[in-house]
Formats: sequence, structure tokens, C-alpha cells
Amino acid sequence: DIHTDNDVFTNRADLATYAGINHDNLEQVIKLIVQEYRKTATNGVTQSEMDLAKEYILGQMSRSLEESSVLAATLALGKLFNDPNLTPQQEIEAVKRVTLEEVNHVAQDVFRGGRMNLVVLGPHKNQKQIEKLLKP
Repeated sequence: DIHTDNDVFTNRADLATYAGINHDNLEQVIKLIVQEYRKTATNGVTQSEMDLAKEYILGQMSRSLEESSVLAATLALGKLFNDPNLTPQQEIEAVKRVTLEEVNHVAQDVFRGGRMNLVVLGPHKNQKQIEKLLKP
């Protein structure tokens, strides 16, 4: 199982790829993940990929609004961290306004060399070889 997820906070965000794999395939999987990140930085995302991402985000937002506890928590966190609370409609419009150019600019920044970190859980002993895989 390999998947990527993100967490967004008021002052930072993170993107993480998780891989539950056979340890014998560790170096190959790391190479492939890093290759995909670098390809995204170099080539950017396509309009169709961005459209799918926006659909997903808007769907998740819509679904979360069905739960009053999620809406209440969002409003409370906004007050706690002095963030301006946007209405659901304002948030939807903000997502729709994001451009392909903006997304690709962020991708170049996030996926450039030297900004990646790695955690390996398991018996792998060749740390130096793994570190080389992350270098540009």
C-alpha cells in the first residue's frame, strides 16, 4: 500500500507519502517516489490533474459540512488562531480561483532537492545509500 496525504494547519502544511512494503523493495520504492516528486517539480501537473484535485477537495468540503461538529470545530479553530473564518461558499470560491500556474509554482518549491525528509521503520541498515536517494 502506497499513498500520499497532506495535513494543512494555520501556519504550515505537510505532504507525506506512506509505503507499507516488503523491506526488500525499500530502495526501489524510494527511488520511484522521489522520481515522481521530481517529475512533478519539473513538469508540473496537468490541467486535468488539477481539475480532478479540485473536484476531490470540493467533494470533501461538501461532505464535511454535513457534520455540524466539523463545522463547529472549524469555526472554533479559526477564532483560536485568529484566522478569518470564511463561509463555506467563500472557501469553495477560493478553491475554484486557484490557477494551474500557482499549483505548479508551489510544486517546484515543495519538491525541489534538499527539502525532502525520510523516515524508515524496519531493519534497513544502509543509511548512507538511502540518504543518497534523496539528493538532487
